[in-house]
Amino acid sequence: MIVLNYISNDEKKFKVYVANHIQQIRDVSTPTQWHHIASGNNLADHASRGSEVKDIILHWINPPNFLQQSDFKIPTTKLEKTTDKLPEARCLSTSVKEIPGLLGMMERVAIHKKKQKLTPLQLRKKAIRLIIKTAQSRLENRHLKHLDPYTDDDGIVRIGGRLKYSTTLTIDLKHPAILPKTCHITNLIVQYYHRLTGHSGRGLTTATIRQNGYWITGLSTAVSTVIHNCIICKKLRGNTETQKIAVLPAIRLEPATPFHYSGMDCFGPFHAKDGRREVKRYGLMFTCLTSRAVHIELLDDLTTDAFLNSLRSLIAMRGNVKSLYSDQGTNFRGAQTELKKNLAEINAELHRELAE
Repeated sequence: MIVLNYISNDEKKFKVYVANHIQQIRDVSTPTQWHHIASGNNLADHASRGSEVKDIILHWINPPNFLQQSDFKIPTTKLEKTTDKLPEARCLSTSVKEIPGLLGMMERVAIHKKKQKLTPLQLRKKAIRLIIKTAQSRLENRHLKHLDPYTDDDGIVRIGGRLKYSTTLTIDLKHPAILPKTCHITNLIVQYYHRLTGHSGRGLTTATIRQNGYWITGLSTAVSTVIHNCIICKKLRGNTETQKIAVLPAIRLEPATPFHYSGMDCFGPFHAKDGRREVKRYGLMFTCLTSRAVHIELLDDLTTDAFLNSLRSLIAMRGNVKSLYSDQGTNFRGAQTELKKNLAEINAELHRELAE
């Protein structure tokens, strides 16, 4: 009977080892092909029980009546469902609390509105109380252990405290309603008061929630989670990105004398007095790319000739310059063209002298 219950089972789940063997049997046969033979009619049963030879011969000579018929049928036996008692069956007993859905809550509030003719404010308060009671169905005893809880006339679980006899405070301030931390309703409440406080920090949001009559278990964690996931807060409080610094060029890493490799740029203008007239003057800054030393020259204007005079002054004071780096200003590019032209003329004259 146990084997038949295994094979004909369609409800219970068995352990992997048993389930695999049952599936192998059902792959090559159907449960209706399997039958139960009572011990009195089972010929093989006598051989397995240590019977004497004469008893075994007697049963084999005189088999059961249904085996002696040409079109014999095996007697059917009523199958008793015993899989609940089998150790191989996975019997999971769970108790599920029925949490009323939003549609059910709306229907109950609508019924109360028709019966009692509630005002919009009363209807709103009644709906809030009903939603709070629904969220409180997820509270656990460990959440209420140190809160001295009690249930008010509306069935809402509230915290106790020493302000019970206060006449100036409302019931929500004296005894806030307890809500679980992990609940969608709780999350909506935290989000609402977070937006109401102008996306403030955890402290102000927490204080506002408690001032409005809600005591959420693990409130700091719930508020921190909402603030962490808030897109506006990420934009307002997020850290600014920093540009990745480029790799230093080779000239910054080679040892050299000061201003052997230099960068340069102009700055200004500065207004100065030349006699009675006011003129503009500019500064030209040279920076050593090796030692970071700085040399400043004065420019009368931003022409190529003024720059070349300052460059000659730099070379006279600081020594020869091998490479100059700039922002490709017009005066720098004009000086580059003129220097290349002068160098070509010097090379041609030098060739003639050497040829003679």
